[in-house]
Amino acid sequence: MLLIHPTLQAIAIGLALTALMLGVQRVRSLHLGHKVRFPRKVHVRVGKLAIAGLLVGAGLGMAMTRHAWGQSFMTMGHGVGGVVTLAVFSVGGATGWMLDRKPKKRVWLPAFHGLTNTLGVALAINQVRTGIEVYRIFVSGL
Repeated sequence: MLLIHPTLQAIAIGLALTALMLGVQRVRSLHLGHKVRFPRKVHVRVGKLAIAGLLVGAGLGMAMTRHAWGQSFMTMGHGVGGVVTLAVFSVGGATGWMLDRKPKKRVWLPAFHGLTNTLGVALAINQVRTGIEVYRIFVSGL
């Protein structure tokens, strides 16, 4: 039961990394002049799945800690870090939604979108590190 949260988050982080790599293709084509293909629809679909997975996984993590230990946010900075990570991804998802809803040539919004979600991926990877510590201390007892 306790492994549902980290398993779902690992899948969602993998999807977020995939969306990031696809976004890098866009940067290469627009700003570096490289002739690369940007599969926009795949980028959007994978990004949506990643953010949805992270949201569901975070909700499961909070429910799991409340069920197992009687409270949420008792896992050092992991829970708070998760909330910050979700806030960053929420901004990234909202900007992505705006870009997808009305596609047109833009400069600042795509850059802000990419930087925000890159920060979100970095924070999510840090969450893996703190999550391993939570598992080590609270679950395995090592």
